[in-house]
Amino acid sequence: MTHKVFVYGSLMSGMCNHHIIADPTTRFLGRGWTINRRWLMYNLGEYPALVQDYDRISTNDGASVVGEVYEVSDKTLA
Repeated sequence: MTHKVFVYGSLMSGMCNHHIIADPTTRFLGRGWTINRRWLMYNLGEYPALVQDYDRISTNDGASVVGEVYEVSDKTLA
């Protein structure tokens, strides 16, 4: 099974952690970005996580997050 994954920051192509998602089964689908402001960044220690917060009202008070979209395998996702 494959999964579409949005990555940003150090997981993007050319960045220091891209190797984590880059394997022979990973397929680059294109650039992507968030389209609303209902996203919260969480500090998970070594890595941040971008999570949609459905309780926030969509406003123009934040910036979109720009990244890349990949199709990855179950193994890569894990």
